[in-house]
Amino acid sequence: MNSKHIERAIEKSAKKAIAEGGLSLSRSGSKELSHLATQLASQSITLETAQALGQQLGQKITELSQARNKAYLDKGTIRTLVLTKAVPSIETLSTDTSVKTVTAKTQASNASSPVPSPVSQKQEPAIAQPVKQVAAGAEPASVVETEKEAPSISSQLEVAEEVPLQSESISVVTGMTEDEDDTLTASASPDEDEGADDTAMECLCPVQADVS
Repeated sequence: MNSKHIERAIEKSAKKAIAEGGLSLSRSGSKELSHLATQLASQSITLETAQALGQQLGQKITELSQARNKAYLDKGTIRTLVLTKAVPSIETLSTDTSVKTVTAKTQASNASSPVPSPVSQKQEPAIAQPVKQVAAGAEPASVVETEKEAPSISSQLEVAEEVPLQSESISVVTGMTEDEDDTLTASASPDEDEGADDTAMECLCPVQADVS
């Protein structure tokens, strides 16, 4: 392809990227850009490569102009790119293109790779079931031992509670305290019981005489 077409493609793509970056064009800057496009067009490249090269050149100019607080295309910015060897070339363009291609292929492979199916919830109880059975088998033994020990303790408590309850029930039935029972027992001597029997017999004798 004619070098003039390559030159125009580079310059046009660069100016488009500069305008998209918010920079205004100037006569001196446009003239300096045209000289740089001529140098780049001397290489044997295709039209698509020239357009990509011009776009990358415009982005570099925009970034450097913003760093230098330039709101327009300045020829000094373009000369700085040339002196610092920051002008994009076919080699850098091919490297960036290959990186983008590899990234795109990686994303496509990740998207096409099958997603591992999640573990079903039905398989979880099978793993956790032996642990539950061991825990469930250990619990009854401890419960039985506790129940075996419980009656001995409760029986001792019941025996201890029954003794005071019996003494209390006796005092409630008699309606007297233990001191009153001792007093009554001491006052009721055998001599008094015999005198009471004689008096009762004397009272019954006159009644029998009248009846006869």
